[in-house]
Amino acid sequence: MIKRLINGYSQPDVSLQADRESILQLMAICIPVALVFTLVNMLYGFEQLAIILSSVALVLSLYWRMGYKRQQLFYAHEMLMINSFIVFGSLTWVGGIGNMGIYWSLCFPFLAFLIMGVRSGWRWIGLYALLQVICFTMALNGFITLPYEGSVLLIAPAMYLFFTLLACVLQLRIEKQMVQLQELNRQLADSQQALQEVNAGLEQQISQRTGELQASNSSLAKEVLEKEQALVHMHQSEEKFEHAQRMEAVGTLVGGIAHDFNNMLSGITANLYLVQREVTSEQAQQRLAKIGDLIMHAADMIRQLLTFARKDSVALMRFDLRIFLNEAYKLANVSIAEHIHCEQDFCASKLFINGNATQIQQMLMNLMNNARDALAGTSKPVIRVTLRKFEPDAAFVETHAKAKQHPYGCTLGCR
Repeated sequence: MIKRLINGYSQPDVSLQADRESILQLMAICIPVALVFTLVNMLYGFEQLAIILSSVALVLSLYWRMGYKRQQLFYAHEMLMINSFIVFGSLTWVGGIGNMGIYWSLCFPFLAFLIMGVRSGWRWIGLYALLQVICFTMALNGFITLPYEGSVLLIAPAMYLFFTLLACVLQLRIEKQMVQLQELNRQLADSQQALQEVNAGLEQQISQRTGELQASNSSLAKEVLEKEQALVHMHQSEEKFEHAQRMEAVGTLVGGIAHDFNNMLSGITANLYLVQREVTSEQAQQRLAKIGDLIMHAADMIRQLLTFARKDSVALMRFDLRIFLNEAYKLANVSIAEHIHCEQDFCASKLFINGNATQIQQMLMNLMNNARDALAGTSKPVIRVTLRKFEPDAAFVETHAKAKQHPYGCTLGCR
């Protein structure tokens, strides 16, 4: 307990700005008080005290002006204590109005502890008490004269000690509260720091979770897209399968009809041959020959039907495509209307291929008929048939899996 009374509590961490503001506020209080007592002492004839108080007010005003202009204040606490020392010492020496100066000295411990704190305040209080003891001792022994009775000089030190202890206890309570407040502020700062760390961790977790959700959503969207594409492919495959089934049924039907029709043509051809042997008229022979040509054409159509139905093999032979298409173009051009301009652009070099002449002729006619239908409503319709030698590159072979990288017979176009 004695150690706490002497050393006080550890001084709290007060910022320079806060300490500067408190000093300026204390000066702002002391200056008008000193000026008021200067006027009072002048009125009651205490010129020395008035001069001392006015000087103190002037010094405090200069310091307050420096602080107000944000200038650096050197030894502001010590300056306040020196001025307080001078003022209260002068009051004790002179006595003042009604010889009350010695009682005003009892305020010095409160001011010392308030400005300097408990630990440093004891030094100023002890120095002031030493000065008072010296003065009182000299007055009691007759070396100097003080305006007080002997009993007052004997009681004053005890009163000074009592008020010093009272001021120390009050200052200890203030320092204790300030230390507790500082500890609470430190705990609050630690809690705030921990809260910020927790918030940062939560934000990181939220950001990570958001990234995971975005990745999951992207993966889910990709899976949905893949499933949609798979459904589209499945529907396309089903349509192709249904089309293949229908084509297979059509091919079976066409194959059966073609076989029956081919048997009929065989009977017709045999009877035609017998009739040609018996008829002697030249005109009749010509007509029978035309009938035979029509029968051969019908047989060729039956072979195409069988090929379509995959019931017959396609007979391939080697021929010059350029010469064949030149003749086939003349026949196909007959079915084109006169207002449509037809052109042909065939290469000069020979293009030998292995193919079926009937199918190629039918292909040319289909292309030109499709071009004729597409040009309906055109002001200046033109159909152009081209024939070129085609050299496939690596990209073409890669795109068309069944293609081989060797020269092909032609490229054919109608427009």
